[in-house]
Amino acid sequence: MNNDSPYDIELNAREHKSVTVETYIDVSEMENPIQGGSAQSMNIIIEDDDGKNRRL
Repeated sequence: MNNDSPYDIELNAREHKSVTVETYIDVSEMENPIQGGSAQSMNIIIEDDDGKNRRL
């Protein structure tokens, strides 16, 4: 999932939005590719225009 990241999502002040991120992972050149799976505990960083950030 890191191949095309970071994914940019912009929200206005006090705006609430549910976001779904879908991506394709190219495993054609991996030595032992996985057959399926899921991801948990994603690192989410909120950053404002001044460069201040918050990790969730």
